[in-house]
Amino acid sequence: MINTFADCGTVPLINGGSITLNQAGNSSYGALAEVRCNTGYNTTLPTIECGDNGKWDNTTCDIVDCGNVPLISNGSITLIEDGNTTYGALAEVTCETGYNETLKIIECRDTGDWDATDCNLIDCGTVPQLDNGNVVLKVDGLSSYGTEAVVTCEQGYNTTSETIQCLDTGKWDKTSCEIVDCGEVPVVTKGTITLLEENNTTYTALANVSCETGYNLSKGIIQCLETGLWEITGCQILDCDAVPDVFKWDCSLTRI
Repeated sequence: MINTFADCGTVPLINGGSITLNQAGNSSYGALAEVRCNTGYNTTLPTIECGDNGKWDNTTCDIVDCGNVPLISNGSITLIEDGNTTYGALAEVTCETGYNETLKIIECRDTGDWDATDCNLIDCGTVPQLDNGNVVLKVDGLSSYGTEAVVTCEQGYNTTSETIQCLDTGKWDKTSCEIVDCGEVPVVTKGTITLLEENNTTYTALANVSCETGYNLSKGIIQCLETGLWEITGCQILDCDAVPDVFKWDCSLTRI
């Protein structure tokens, strides 16, 4: 009796991959074939063999599944396509207020892992520089979301906000130091006050005081103070003090 070896014939077609004979032309009993899967797919058998029944081993290329999306501190991750966690699937990352994600969208990779992402606390960094003032962190070195900085202005300037906060945009509140304005010069009875520099009523501005005839001024030049008020002045009526004694003749003197 002549022994005949089983021949498995052409290697099978496989979804998501391909199969190649290890030895070209040899598909008989015991022959081996290599299974290669496309990116994002894994094989159940990397090598298949021709069996004595004349059939190749069964194998498949199964799509990689990354499983549940990861948990994340200070945020959440949601599948874009509900129920799809396989290779190429996408998920959206949402962080709590005051936190920024390192990746807004994550993907299921061919390794079977989701992209790594985090929700990091927002930091506004260096406090802003301020004309005619200064900004200092309330707590040295702490410039993250919700922290505050104190604003101080030079003499003669007022701040629009005494404290500023690090916002969820990653920027500090806006503030400025505005020069004090004393407004219109005061009205003075029996006199007038005129600005030395027209329309300038801000800190250190000067105004000339003049009084009507018969009145003396208490201050000839007044200044706009850091309080936002003009210096006080006035026109006081002239006072000649007590009437002098009149020379009196002594009528008792005998005329010679």
